[in-house]
Amino acid sequence: MPIFSPSGSIPSVTFCGAQEGIPTTMGNLGANHPDRYLVITRASGGTSTVSLTISINGVAQTVWYPQSNGTVISGGTGFTQFVVVKVPTGTSVTVAASGTASTGGETAWYTVIGLDRAYPIDGNTKVGNPATCSVTMEQDGIVFGALWADNDNNSFTWSSPMSRTVNNTSLGNSRGASMAYRQNTTGGAYSVSASMASGTIYMGAIVLR
Repeated sequence: MPIFSPSGSIPSVTFCGAQEGIPTTMGNLGANHPDRYLVITRASGGTSTVSLTISINGVAQTVWYPQSNGTVISGGTGFTQFVVVKVPTGTSVTVAASGTASTGGETAWYTVIGLDRAYPIDGNTKVGNPATCSVTMEQDGIVFGALWADNDNNSFTWSSPMSRTVNNTSLGNSRGASMAYRQNTTGGAYSVSASMASGTIYMGAIVLR
């Protein structure tokens, strides 16, 4: 069921932090707010079926895998994951992860105030270089993007006006990850793209409103 915020609200995003792997604590969540959500974006490598469980403060959360618009993907060497959970109080949360997914890669987290819905409206994925995700925006919505890259140690360039928050090019074996977002967008079709000097990008995106 949708969870609604005050009518007419426009979501506001704050980037809180990032860390390699899956951190056991995500902090720097800012001031308490009855309408505060935590948005987690992850990018990692893997070659087998992915099935990851993430718990926040001991409560299991839904993990979105845009590649399949469901909860599991198979094959490939990179994937992205997204979690959205309401956290009205506290300056940090405890995190536990389990499953068959790699716990390597990169994790970033944001707080969002003013969401109308606590679940992604749309999601898409693309493999290539450049890689482009086509998403369906709603008026004043937010798009979050995450990517995993093979065979490149160069920085990642996101399409304007995406705001890049993570640019880790040193994840071993010439692997890298990057995250970005855009808020207060107009409704309709929207393309999220990213590129690098060489190699392959595995990129996913979700939309919130």
